[in-house]
Amino acid sequence: QTVGSSTILYLLGITILIGTFAQNLFLPILTDMQQTFHASAFAINLTVSVFTLMLAVMQLVYGPLVDRLGRRRVLLPALLLFVAASIGCAYAPSLAYLLFFRALQGIGFAAIPIAAATVIGDLFEGAKRAEAMGT
Repeated sequence: QTVGSSTILYLLGITILIGTFAQNLFLPILTDMQQTFHASAFAINLTVSVFTLMLAVMQLVYGPLVDRLGRRRVLLPALLLFVAASIGCAYAPSLAYLLFFRALQGIGFAAIPIAAATVIGDLFEGAKRAEAMGT
């Protein structure tokens, strides 16, 4: 394992951490959001569901794209989309906008675990690969 691959491994880990943080960040404030947007609990819970749905569906899309276009060419635009969508979520004036930006967040985040797994597969073999995945 080289210093470069170790650095890449930790950067990928940080991006996954940030995405997971965004996925679950506002779970404690769902009731506050319900009051802010004057929405039902079901409608507010859709903000979690739409993110998770887009995350799952887009991983099917990103897998072949990562193999065809390369890790960086897929990951960087997806990260930019994730950041832009996160800003959109922060300033969403209504529940409809929040749902839209949460969907975009899920689309952007979906590339991260796919790219991370393929990069780890490229950099490590055997027991080192399992250790890297654990990291």
